[in-house]
Amino acid sequence: METVSDALKALKKASSHVVAARLGISREEAVNELWELKRKGVVDKTGHRPGFWLAKVNPG
Repeated sequence: METVSDALKALKKASSHVVAARLGISREEAVNELWELKRKGVVDKTGHRPGFWLAKVNPG
């Protein structure tokens, strides 16, 4: 089963809506998981850039 971090690895950068659709989960579940991963330093979301991305990947 694909995880949120797997989805971001494949997508490079994505909104919570896109992650939720890819994984077949609710947007709320995706947002909760994305923010948990952000707190752990796995994903990043900074400034005014839309979307989330893996912390070690430059979002371009």
